[in-house]
Amino acid sequence: METLKFAPQPRAYQATEDGGWQGLIATMFFAVFGVLLLVVLSYRPVSEMGSAGMVFPFSMTEDDILQQVGAAGGRVVRFGGFGHLAVVVNDDGSMPEADAMGALFALSPLITSACFDADDVNNAF
Repeated sequence: METLKFAPQPRAYQATEDGGWQGLIATMFFAVFGVLLLVVLSYRPVSEMGSAGMVFPFSMTEDDILQQVGAAGGRVVRFGGFGHLAVVVNDDGSMPEADAMGALFALSPLITSACFDADDVNNAF
């Protein structure tokens, strides 16, 4: 019976401050960072392929790209649909470097396989 003598007393309501969007912003940051890291790691060129898809500056024409790549000891296998994307191989069989070819960066050639001419009716796949 002694337990019934001491009834629990109600406490005063204590308001807690909510962080609002702080948790959501951090979660979104990590999600975007994770997706970008996944893209970078999975779409980089692999040396076993022997070729690399390269993104050249938008100011370069296809003729400029051909001259730049040829001067660096490589050749263009094919261009992408917008002219500044190209799949490049070295004549000596080594992995092409983006800096040596004058490109902004290199990707896996599998990514550039989706690049086809805008007026082309055939699917790239």
